[in-house]
Amino acid sequence: MRKVLEVLTPENVYLEYELAGLGSRFVALFIDALIQLGMLLLVGIGALLGGVELKNPINYSSIIIAAAIIIAFVVIFGYYIFFEMLMNGQTPGKKAMGLRTVRHNGEPIGFFDSFIRTIFRIIELVPLLNLIDAILIVFTKSYKRIGDFAADTIVVKIKKEEKPVTIDSILGKVKDARTIEENQVNEVNRYPVSNFEYGILKEYLERAGRLG
Repeated sequence: MRKVLEVLTPENVYLEYELAGLGSRFVALFIDALIQLGMLLLVGIGALLGGVELKNPINYSSIIIAAAIIIAFVVIFGYYIFFEMLMNGQTPGKKAMGLRTVRHNGEPIGFFDSFIRTIFRIIELVPLLNLIDAILIVFTKSYKRIGDFAADTIVVKIKKEEKPVTIDSILGKVKDARTIEENQVNEVNRYPVSNFEYGILKEYLERAGRLG
C-alpha cells in the first residue's frame, strides 16, 4: 500500500515523500548483500593466494587472517557509509530499487547519520533484531527500522518522473508562479536541483507575487 509522508522543512516548505516499504527495502538490502559477499570472496581469495605464495605460510597465517578480518570488517562496516556519502543517501541496492535515505525533515543525510545507521545495521545482524526491524517497518507510521529511529532518518522512493530542473527553466516556462506543476518542467540542465531544492524554489515562486 502506497504511503506518503508530508515533511515540513526548516525553510517552512512542505514536501511529500513516498515511503519505501518492507519489500523494496529487502530487495535493496539483498542486492547490497550480494555485492558485499562478492567483495568478501575477493578478500578471501586474495588472502588464500597470499598465504600460498609465502615461503613460510604457517608463520604468517595469523597475520593474513588478521588482515582478512580487518578488511572484511571495513567492507561490511564501511560499505553503506561510503556509498551513502558518495551517492547522496543511496547504495547500489537502493539505486537499483529507486530508494534514497534522507533525514526525517527531508534534508540529505550526513556522515554522522549514516554512521549511526550502520552501527545499528551491524547490531541488527542478530536474527531476533532482524525480525523486530521487519515488524517496525511494516507497522510504524514512518516505516522506520531501529537504525532509522536512532538516526532520525527515513527511506523514501524516488519518483521516476522526476527530472532535474533549474531556476531558469522554471521561470522561462511558467508565467504565473502560482500555476507551477512538476510535469511542466521536463528538461535536464547542467545545473540540476534536487527534489528538496525544487520544493523550496516552488514555494518561493508561489509566494513571490505576495511578497512586499
